[in-house]
Amino acid sequence: MAALTGALDAGAPAGAYVSLIADGPAHHLYRAHGFTETAPASVGMHRRR
Repeated sequence: MAALTGALDAGAPAGAYVSLIADGPAHHLYRAHGFTETAPASVGMHRRR
């Protein structure tokens, strides 16, 4: 996570929107690194074939 957030801080333009998918308790890890839940403002979706 430190490498990911470091790369985002160094290379993403100001105001960039980065989203992650949290399966199970992964949201705790993401939250610990500054990510916040988007619901109810937005909802993640997927389609499986």
